[in-house]
Amino acid sequence: MMAHRLIYVAYCALVIAGLAGCVQQKKQPAPAPEGPVTSLELPEGVKLAAIPGGASEPDLVERVVFYRAMYAKSLRALRDYYRTQGNEPKRLWAEEELSQVWQIKPYRYMIEAEVPTGPVKAATSVPEADELYNQGLSLLEAATKKNKVEADLLKQSLAKFKDLANRYPTSDSMDKACYYVGLIHDQYFPGDTQIALAWYKRAWETNPKIQMPARFNSAKIYDVRLHDRNKALEMYRRVLKEETFNKANVEHASLRMAQLSTQGQDTAKHATDPIYRQ
Repeated sequence: MMAHRLIYVAYCALVIAGLAGCVQQKKQPAPAPEGPVTSLELPEGVKLAAIPGGASEPDLVERVVFYRAMYAKSLRALRDYYRTQGNEPKRLWAEEELSQVWQIKPYRYMIEAEVPTGPVKAATSVPEADELYNQGLSLLEAATKKNKVEADLLKQSLAKFKDLANRYPTSDSMDKACYYVGLIHDQYFPGDTQIALAWYKRAWETNPKIQMPARFNSAKIYDVRLHDRNKALEMYRRVLKEETFNKANVEHASLRMAQLSTQGQDTAKHATDPIYRQ
């Protein structure tokens, strides 16, 4: 009887070990086979048009953004084509090239180009704009109501607010939409500080009496993240003058102005001390 139990236990151990091995042995993507390569800038058989020497920054940036996006989209389409055709070697080539494309960091060279320009007074009631605003707000609330932020919902919310800003710049929802675009970039995309500042600015330019802390949030960015004392002081002053609707923000602005002003005086004083003269 004891022997049977030992055999059973050993069998169970082997089964468990086998299952664990299966779990640990995660299937790795097949490597791309060796294949012919070409030059990225001077591919054979392709005649490229020269880029004008006097091209402006907007022209050059637009060209980079367009062709960068088309490169990725075309490569993905080519991969899918080879998949449907059953051409596995070429599909793997395209897959390998795509994996390298995703490692590129696509910088935003002209942030101001992303922020709408034109009329700065938002006073017209536009039902379609109000609908986009409400959709964006609902998506933002859904994206952030849990402890974990839902990135997909957050991006959908951002798209709604930006769509409103681009399509209905004179609507009375424009200022609030711009504020929320700034807020999302500010709070959920750490690398988008300058983008957040641009949208906050657009919000108060659109409606100088906006009842949202666009100036205060900008002041906090300059103060805490960018450590730009002069810009922080400038924005805190504007909070005291133009955003008095939030008592807590006004008190914080007053406190930080006093602290930053004292820091500036101390710096100026120390700069004249002999020990600081080099």
